[in-house]
Amino acid sequence: FEDETYELATLNTTIAFQTPGEYRVDITPSGATDLSVRAGNAEVATAGGPVRVADLPSRLLRHQPKSHPQMV
Repeated sequence: FEDETYELATLNTTIAFQTPGEYRVDITPSGATDLSVRAGNAEVATAGGPVRVADLPSRLLRHQPKSHPQMV
């Protein structure tokens, strides 16, 4: 559907998928949210404000509970 944004809520963040693409979301045993973006753009809500993740080239963002997100 054109002009629609989909959101996914995990235990510690919300991910908004901005464009069609190829995404993978994993929850680690420690409770971190891992977002892999191979194609497309997503925005991750964090305590420090939104973090945009794009496919430049393939990106992985790890967001631990009560910490700042890190590009891995």
